[in-house]
Amino acid sequence: MIQPQKLIPGRVYAGFATDEHGGSSKVTFGFDKDGTMIFPDSLD
Repeated sequence: MIQPQKLIPGRVYAGFATDEHGGSSKVTFGFDKDGTMIFPDSLD
């Protein structure tokens, strides 16, 4: 386990979760230099 850290603009972060029934979910996100949240893997 790591301590909370400040998220840095320009970097990409990933989150992953599973449940007790075999389901899972993943999200990749980051922030532009102006603070706007972006989703690099998005199909938009």
